Amino acid sequence: MTEVWEIFSNYLFFISYAYDVRILNFVLMNNHFHLTIHTPRANLDKAMNYFMREVSKQMTNKTQRINQTFGGPYHWCLIKKYQYLINVYKYVYRNPVEAKICTNVEDYRYSSLHGLLGQSKILFP
Repeated sequence: MTEVWEIFSNYLFFISYAYDVRILNFVLMNNHFHLTIHTPRANLDKAMNYFMREVSKQMTNKTQRINQTFGGPYHWCLIKKYQYLINVYKYVYRNPVEAKICTNVEDYRYSSLHGLLGQSKILFP
C-alpha cells in the first residue's frame, strides 16, 4: 500500500499542475480509491485519462502484472451544491472507518486528511 500510495501521490501532484486541477480529498483503499477534485478548466476527462493511464502503467511495471490494473472506468459526478460537497467529503474520509480498517478517520495513513493534519508527508497540494 505504501508503494501504491506513492505512485498515486506522484501523479496527483502532476495532474494538479499540468491540468490545473485542485485535489480536494483523496483516500486510497486496498481495492479502490476515492478522489474529489475541482476542475476550473472543465478538463476532468483529460486529467483523469492521463492519471488513470499513467498510474496503471506504473503499477503494472512495479508488480510485473500482465492483466489490467483497474477493473473498469472511473465513475464521476458533478457536485453543484455545498451541502452535497460536505456529504462527499464525509463519505470519502469515512470510507476506511466504514470498512472497519480503522476507528478514526484521522488515523488512516492512506488519506489526504492524514497529511493535512501533519501526521504524514503529503506530496500533492
